[in-house]
Amino acid sequence: MLSDRIAEKLGEPPTDDGVSALLRLAEVAQGDSGQCRYVRRFLLGLYNGAAWPFNLNSLRALDAALQHDALTVLRMDMTPQREVHEYIKDGEALFRGWWNREKEALE
Repeated sequence: MLSDRIAEKLGEPPTDDGVSALLRLAEVAQGDSGQCRYVRRFLLGLYNGAAWPFNLNSLRALDAALQHDALTVLRMDMTPQREVHEYIKDGEALFRGWWNREKEALE
């Protein structure tokens, strides 16, 4: 099967790289710029995609380094060893804070 051959070629998801990228994105997500909001929405989409669908065109609003980090985290999350928020200390509270912040922005 093609997907199996691709998976073999790519190897295991880059957990160390993914966690480092996630921590960088989490730092950015706490800010107030436009990029920060897109990063928050991306991370919330991984946290709960049904509640926070993410438009992939929004990745275009990120600079190249943030795009790379987002794709690295996405690749890590494709075969998760744990939920995305569990890689961050107090991640549940952090993601809930972003949830509330973005929910308020919608109202």
